[in-house]
Amino acid sequence: MRSTLTNGRVPERLTGDQGASLVEYAFLLALIAIVCIGAIKYFQESVTASLSRSSSAIVKAGAGS
Repeated sequence: MRSTLTNGRVPERLTGDQGASLVEYAFLLALIAIVCIGAIKYFQESVTASLSRSSSAIVKAGAGS
């Protein structure tokens, strides 16, 4: 069955090399994962200390009432 819009040919937008391939998406996902892991490692100590202070304050507030 032929389409009247393409005259039986594959449209140019489907045959070009434009757009990202699966490999490029995989590299992008890997880069995002590396950045996230690095950020977690970098901020780990400060976040742990902050959560520790918060939990201590909550325990002290609960004990005082």
